[in-house]
Amino acid sequence: LHIGPRAGWMNDPNGCHFDGSRYHVFFQHNPNSATRWAAPLRWGHVSSSDLVVWRREDSIFDDPTPYEPYGAWSGAASEINGKRFLLYTCGTSVCGARRKKAALP
Repeated sequence: LHIGPRAGWMNDPNGCHFDGSRYHVFFQHNPNSATRWAAPLRWGHVSSSDLVVWRREDSIFDDPTPYEPYGAWSGAASEINGKRFLLYTCGTSVCGARRKKAALP
C-alpha cells in the first residue's frame, strides 16, 4: 500500500498521527516537478480511517512567507485539545540557516 500526491515529487513522511478517528500523514511535496526537490516545499496530506484506503487532503504550507522562502521541510504533528499542532523546520536558503516553526492550521 502506498500513498502519494496526485502529481509531482514527494519525499519524507512527516507529521504522522491519529486524531481519534483518522490517521494522518503529511509528506514533503513539490507539485511542479515529478523528479526533483525544488523550493518552496509544501506538505502534501493524506488521511485514512483504516490504514488501507487513503484520501487525499488539501496540502498545507502552500504559500511560503518571507521568513520561510524555501517552504516547510521536516516536522511532526499532534492533536492538542482537538486542534492539530505542527512543528516543522524551514530554510532561509537552500543550504543555509534552518529554523524551527510551529503552526496551527
